Amino acid sequence: MTSGLTWDWERFPEYLDRLGERTYDMDVAAYLPHAPLRVFVMGKRATARDPATPEDVAVMRTIAREAIAAGALGFSTSRTLNHRARDGWLTPSYAAGERELTGIAAGLADAGSGVLQLISDFDTVEPEFATLQRVAQSSGRPLSISLMQQSHAPERWKSVLELIDQANSDGIEVTAQVAPRPVGAILGLEAFHNPFSFCPAYGAIEDLSFGERLQAMRDPEVRRRLVSEFPEAVSGKRASYWRLENMYPMADRPDYEPLAGDSIAGQAKNLGISPVEHAYDLTIAEGGKRMIYMPTSNYVGGKIDAVRTMLANPHTLIGLGDGGAHCSSICDASFQTYAMSRWAKETMD
Repeated sequence: MTSGLTWDWERFPEYLDRLGERTYDMDVAAYLPHAPLRVFVMGKRATARDPATPEDVAVMRTIAREAIAAGALGFSTSRTLNHRARDGWLTPSYAAGERELTGIAAGLADAGSGVLQLISDFDTVEPEFATLQRVAQSSGRPLSISLMQQSHAPERWKSVLELIDQANSDGIEVTAQVAPRPVGAILGLEAFHNPFSFCPAYGAIEDLSFGERLQAMRDPEVRRRLVSEFPEAVSGKRASYWRLENMYPMADRPDYEPLAGDSIAGQAKNLGISPVEHAYDLTIAEGGKRMIYMPTSNYVGGKIDAVRTMLANPHTLIGLGDGGAHCSSICDASFQTYAMSRWAKETMD
């Protein structure tokens, strides 16, 4: 971002002007993003995630109105723990208060247009949804929510979808954006993570260059330590999917709905070898360039049934897709073609 952008704008209308000076292979639409808005208005208090003062909120409201009037599609915010920097630093918008969100939404109401778009962990489903519903209702603007089946809470999406249905019945426009296929990380030595990234012994080599890490992992002693540490090094929500039963070697033509026997654990069983040893061999295979697919959402138990149910709901649409964001670990650029080949074909059949 530092080298690829000109950084010669300050206000949102100026940003849109810069976008308009370029040509693209597809249409581009921009949202007013909450994190930089907050930092612009609050400075270091924003990164410390301090509550916004009434004066802060008033300025954000004005900027939101200005952005929508200039052509922003809406306002976007993140309320998920997944959006954090490598050192654990959370996005400034995480857990922003209702007063702040209501004030920004009022800016959209002032402009008479714009969508309120967000992602939330919904760790407390009903209180969180009630807050978002009040924000949308106070502004009269439609609300768009990211919705996926999460490995650590596989039934939660059903509760969120029920609340979305009820909100629409009550006259509040709420739509869920649904990823049309399993979403997951791509693991490997060239990616942000590999299967052994959370092992304590890996910390000693993680900052080395790719070639140096590959050489280190070929050392028998490093191998012994990493293999011995493997699954105990993973805990919390990550433990629900960071399993060898949920890691699949990727081929040149990716399979986003792999069978259990195709997993690292399944292959190891068929080969009669240790699953962890097999994972290690794959990680350093092909000169360290082998990739491993690990679904984290929309594929709990090796089934895509939740996606089918979500997409059939009248208050959902196909959305999301990190074609550029998280580019060192996720690539969802195939969502469009996957949706057409998978779901359009199923509908026609």
